[in-house]
Amino acid sequence: METLQAARLDPVSHQVAAHYERAGLPQRAAPYYLAAARQARQVYANDEAMGLLRRGLALTEGEGLERGGDARSRAVAAQLWEALGDLLEFGAQHDEARLAYGNALERADPEDRIGQARLHRKDGAVMREQQQYAGALDACRRAEAALGERPAAEAGDWVAEWLEVQVERVWAHYWLAHWPEMAALVDRCRPVMQACGAAAARARFLMASYLMQLRRDRYTVSNELLDETREALRAGEEWGDLKCRMDTRFELGFIHLWRHELDEAEEHLESALQLAETCGAAWIRTLSLTYLTVLHRFRGQQDGVSSHALRAREAAEAAAMPDYIAASRANQAWLAWRREDLSAAEQLCREALAQWRQSPLVYPFQWQALWPLIGVALARGREDEAWAHARSLLEPAQQRLPDSLNAALEAALEAKAADRSPKARAQLDRSVAIARELGYL
Repeated sequence: METLQAARLDPVSHQVAAHYERAGLPQRAAPYYLAAARQARQVYANDEAMGLLRRGLALTEGEGLERGGDARSRAVAAQLWEALGDLLEFGAQHDEARLAYGNALERADPEDRIGQARLHRKDGAVMREQQQYAGALDACRRAEAALGERPAAEAGDWVAEWLEVQVERVWAHYWLAHWPEMAALVDRCRPVMQACGAAAARARFLMASYLMQLRRDRYTVSNELLDETREALRAGEEWGDLKCRMDTRFELGFIHLWRHELDEAEEHLESALQLAETCGAAWIRTLSLTYLTVLHRFRGQQDGVSSHALRAREAAEAAAMPDYIAASRANQAWLAWRREDLSAAEQLCREALAQWRQSPLVYPFQWQALWPLIGVALARGREDEAWAHARSLLEPAQQRLPDSLNAALEAALEAKAADRSPKARAQLDRSVAIARELGYL
């Protein structure tokens, strides 16, 4: 089979692996199990791929090849563990993924600087998903230390991994709302990307850039930022990396959402959701469902909010993303508010806010819960509570609301601070009316 299929071994790699295993040659079988798993992942057969990887690992460990074998056997064992870690993280099995990456690091060639850096960076990405941001940033420092100085020649792979490490740092700072740190990293990456020019480098740099701008500008999206995100999607499509394609497709829908270009937002968010469900990417599935819920809220479509909020909560629970469980509660509270069930609306909103405020992640869309709470407080005559929630809407780490709504809130709070109570209440009532018209309330 190796001879006859030499030009196309991947499609028959599982069969070749099985023959070598039955012949008692595990050292020859393991690389074919790795190849078969990669082939299965290309058609999104993740469970099959995981089984093939575990079979390859059982052979290498059973024969002691992962530690005591030659360099090639140890390298195959490291690749098997890394590929298993990638699959586990795709499915949001974070602890298991970290264990797999740790096993890969133990077996990886210490002279393989790029491989060592990649594994540290992936370990950091898992910690980021677990909201361990200090650990994630420390893993990035280890990754950059492993990379060392840029080689004088043939630096393409080194540059690609260096950029990946910087983007991972940007992500950690994004969730902490540290936009100045993000801006410094973007400035650091720009000349490297410009000198490299590859599609992968452009896609990764542009992602870092638009994440920084979103935090800096409080999710007010300029035409220039929209163009940059479209360019990131084009570069991601040219590069062909599945994760990058999903991320950029989601981000484009996300950006259209905050511009209230809802048809365009729906197209891209649904596309990202379909990709995520096809390949089993738990995090993008959760994010897409969450912001499709918001989209239906902006349209005032209660049935759409109801169905998407439930799916978003189930996805967030499966992916261990507590801040998005809170977002689902807040959107269900909006439904309760619209049904005039004030008690349910208040309880759900308070649960959401409690979750966000105990989280190390700085969630910037707390208006999802704050607006229904304002409505409940005013309906129940608790005006002081309404003013406190209104002030929270304007905190610097929170999204800047649309101009008409933001202006009405600022005017209300300015009048309140000047002790002009009738004018303040009139402006607050005006902001509530605008919020209801726009789907915030």
